[in-house]
Amino acid sequence: MINWPIEIKQNKYTRWYEALIVKAKTRDPLDGYKEKHHIIPNSLIKNKDVVELTAREHYVAHLLLWRMDMPPKWHNKMSMALHVMVNGSGHKKQDRNYLVSSRIYESARVSVITAMKEYFAEHGGTMTGKKHTAESLEKMRAWQNVPEIKQQQRERILGEKNHMFGKTHSEEMRKQISESVAASWNDEMKEEKSKWLTEQWQDPEYKKKMIDIRKNSEGWLNRDWSTANKKAAETRKRNGTDKRTPEQRKKMSDIRKARLASGEIVPWNKGLKGGIGNPKIWEVVDPNNKIFIVTDGIQKFCKQQGISYDTLGALAKNTPSRNKLRSAGWKARILPKN
Repeated sequence: MINWPIEIKQNKYTRWYEALIVKAKTRDPLDGYKEKHHIIPNSLIKNKDVVELTAREHYVAHLLLWRMDMPPKWHNKMSMALHVMVNGSGHKKQDRNYLVSSRIYESARVSVITAMKEYFAEHGGTMTGKKHTAESLEKMRAWQNVPEIKQQQRERILGEKNHMFGKTHSEEMRKQISESVAASWNDEMKEEKSKWLTEQWQDPEYKKKMIDIRKNSEGWLNRDWSTANKKAAETRKRNGTDKRTPEQRKKMSDIRKARLASGEIVPWNKGLKGGIGNPKIWEVVDPNNKIFIVTDGIQKFCKQQGISYDTLGALAKNTPSRNKLRSAGWKARILPKN
């Protein structure tokens, strides 16, 4: 007899299960393929009491556990265990091929769905009221940053695999999405998010990391900042969010000029774009292999060629990021001055 940690009523399934376990314990060691099975499932109580079963015996054992008369909470766990065994969990060690009758499959499937509905109705979700630990969050970030994992996740939604491939949201759906987001993003959430971001940006390491990511991104390098700033100003004016008066703007400008003159602050692009009186010498090769030696200002050259100065600068510095000019066949470098 098995010393069960929960109340299990004796029926034919219980007797058959115990007979299977006795057989596994008393026979000679199995040859060939075999699987380890916890006599008392780990979901009932953690233990190391295992026996070796053939694949067929292992399936029958879980089928019998599911058929036993036990309290609903534990019966639901047995339903899930059978479901994983029959359908697989995605783990290579569980890529088994059991032949299950349609009647048993349907009954087991309905049982596990019912168990899941009862669980979520009671708990509201597996993470409701809980938070991941700092260690768990770090593990998830590290896993998501693995290049192979990133590529796998990207390939899952590329092209026709994307559920929105070749489709667009209707105006009505866009309005619904906008209203839903606006309703969920209340003042309390905005204040909480703002406070969190403020605390994050006070950390010098976090600030440097985020600025480096931003400045090395393709969007940052290829952006037309003059047009972007004008568009942002027009949007603020149109929405009425820019409430600064001309006097306030002039005051802010004078303060910034004074701080620059005193050396209290330094322009973010200082040293990146050579001074007017001492321009750098550039060697630029276009996609047709035509070589240009630029000595009178690279910005003027970029304007004539219709290319971005920032993108060309990143190309010359061999910044490790996607670069449209590099993809188009451009080459650039800054020549040493003699």
